[in-house]
Amino acid sequence: MTKKKLPVLLLGYNRPAMLDRQLMRFSEFGTCKVYVAIDGPKDNEVDRNLHQEIRQVLRRHQDFLRGRVLVSETNQGCARGVPSGISWFFDQEESGAIFEDDCVPLDGAIEWLQNALDVYRESETIGMISASGPIPKQFFGKSNAVLVRQPLVWGWATWRNCWNNYDHELPVLDKELHLSFRKWVGNRFSTNFWERQFTRVRQEELDSWAYRFAFCLFRADLGCLVPRQNFSENIGFGSNATHTVKESRAYSRVLRRKYVGEGGASYVSNRHRGAELYLDIVLYSALRVTVSPFVSRIRRWRSVE
Repeated sequence: MTKKKLPVLLLGYNRPAMLDRQLMRFSEFGTCKVYVAIDGPKDNEVDRNLHQEIRQVLRRHQDFLRGRVLVSETNQGCARGVPSGISWFFDQEESGAIFEDDCVPLDGAIEWLQNALDVYRESETIGMISASGPIPKQFFGKSNAVLVRQPLVWGWATWRNCWNNYDHELPVLDKELHLSFRKWVGNRFSTNFWERQFTRVRQEELDSWAYRFAFCLFRADLGCLVPRQNFSENIGFGSNATHTVKESRAYSRVLRRKYVGEGGASYVSNRHRGAELYLDIVLYSALRVTVSPFVSRIRRWRSVE
C-alpha cells in the first residue's frame, strides 16, 4: 500500500539559498507533496535580482515540484502575500502543512503533523497543529501536546475548513467583543497586549497576517496544538528577515532543548492558561511591548523637566 504523502506549502520571498535548502530537505523526506508560493519583488534592483535567482532555484527543482508553483509578479507584502499563497494551497488540498523558507522541518516533523491532522480532523477545539515546540516541559505533565490560543506558525498544519475562517479585515473591538475576548484570553494583561496589537495591525502599523489569524481563531473558538518536542528550526533571524531581525534568547534556549518521550498525539484537552501566558511573555514579548510606551512617556517627561 502506498503511503499517503503530506501536502506541504513552502512560502518564499527574497531568499533563494534558503528556498533551495528547503526544497532539498523536503525532497529528501520523500513523503511530501510540495507546493511553492513566492511573493514578488519590491521596486528596486536588489529585489528584482533576488527574484530572478528564486526563479532559477524553482527551475532546478521543477521535476520535484511538477508545476505546483505560484509566483507573484508584484510584491504583496507579508499581510496579503502569505494568506494569498495559503488560500491558493487550500483551493487544491483538504489539509496540509505550511512552512516558510526560513523554517526548517526537523526529524519527525512530517510524521507528527500528518498524524495530528488525521487524528484531530473532526476536532471542535483544534484549529491548527504546530511543528515548533517552544513550551517548557513542565507545562505538559504526561501529555505529548498542549492546546493554546496563540497560533505558532514556524511550521504548522491545518485543514481547509479551518483556514476558511481567515479574514483580512479586523473589526474594532466594541464593548461586547472586548468582554468576549477578555473572557477567552483569561487575564487582563494578555487581553490588553493582544487588543493593542490588533489595533496596530488594523491601522497597518504592523504588516502581519499572523495576528489576523489569531483573531480568526478567537472568533471560531479554536486553539493551536503544540508538541512537547520541537520539530522545527527557524534559521531566518537577521537583517533580511521581515519580522525576526533579532532572536529571542529565552525562546531559542527552549527550542534547542530535546525532549525524549513516546510518540503519538495525546494532549491536554483544555487550553493551558499557564502555557499561554508563558508564550505571551517569552515569544510575543508582551511585557516589553506593553511597558515600552510608558517608559517612552516617562523619558519624554524627564527630558522636559
